[in-house]
Amino acid sequence: GGDGGEGGDGGTVNVGAFDAEGNLLSTGFSGTILTRGDRSTGFVAQSVGGGGGNGGLAVSVPIAASGAFSASVGVGVGGDGGIGGIGGDVSVGYEGDVRTEGDNSTGVIIQSVGGGGGNGGGSVAVSLSGSGGGSVSASASIGGDAGDGSVGGTVLAATRSSTVTTAGEYATGIIVQSVGGGGGNGGYAIAAGVAGAGTGAGSLNAALGGAGGTGGDAGIVGADLQSDVTTLGDNATGILVQSVGGGGGNGGFTISGGIAGAGTGAGTVSVGLGGAGGAAGEGNTVVASSSGDISTSGASSGGLVVQSIGGGGGNGGFNVSGSLSGAGTGSGAVSVGLGGDAGGGGIAGAV
Repeated sequence: GGDGGEGGDGGTVNVGAFDAEGNLLSTGFSGTILTRGDRSTGFVAQSVGGGGGNGGLAVSVPIAASGAFSASVGVGVGGDGGIGGIGGDVSVGYEGDVRTEGDNSTGVIIQSVGGGGGNGGGSVAVSLSGSGGGSVSASASIGGDAGDGSVGGTVLAATRSSTVTTAGEYATGIIVQSVGGGGGNGGYAIAAGVAGAGTGAGSLNAALGGAGGTGGDAGIVGADLQSDVTTLGDNATGILVQSVGGGGGNGGFTISGGIAGAGTGAGTVSVGLGGAGGAAGEGNTVVASSSGDISTSGASSGGLVVQSIGGGGGNGGFNVSGSLSGAGTGSGAVSVGLGGDAGGGGIAGAV
């Protein structure tokens, strides 16, 4: 299968001006925003990397038949997933009033998000062989490796003399974050073979799952917030400032199996190895201050949440291997299966 393409990089976003140390020099937005519908956002400034493309599927099914001797060989290799695009740096200086009245709404979002890696392509190889004399079938299948997630950019946010109010449930006043892209999932692999003969039949099958992609690291996040924030609904959050590493992708699963039958002499060997899970990305440093008033009225609501979170590692791919052989005289079957290793979790940064 063909490889997936790379995701495009997000550009730099500047609203207002900051000095070299990250201090606000001037705001770039001043006004009033009101949204009334559910799942609405008042103000959004973001840079988002594009996701990597998925690898192509590979299918191979050879068939061979003969009166004396036959052999068929099937090989499949899934395409690799593309890497995600980089999330660009985002800096925003903001003043103004925002009110959202619907559920699941957000007043202000300032973020950089790395693109996720593409999934590896699956692979299927099935070989069939039959003969009055000897017969052999062999299948090899390899799942494509996933693309890595990309990094989130640096995010700087500063608000001045403003109010942010959310009236609905599951709403958030202000979100400032950098998020690494998640790694793609490794491609699955299936290898199977069937051989039948009057004298001597053998089937050999091997499958290897694709590796999960590595999660991208998150960027540094700085927030100097002077807004008054009020949430009125249940399950709401006033201010959320965070740096979150991308999760590692899961390894591809594998299935390997063979059947051989003959009047005299038959054997099958099946081997499978699940793909390894991808390692997670790291959360980065978060520096935040809030000098405005924060008020939450609803149940299960948070006022100010500041956190750095490492991503979770990907799961290793499982494996299923089986062999079956039968003969009037002499028969043997061997199966070997091993699941893939899981990826490690990411480290969180200082807060």
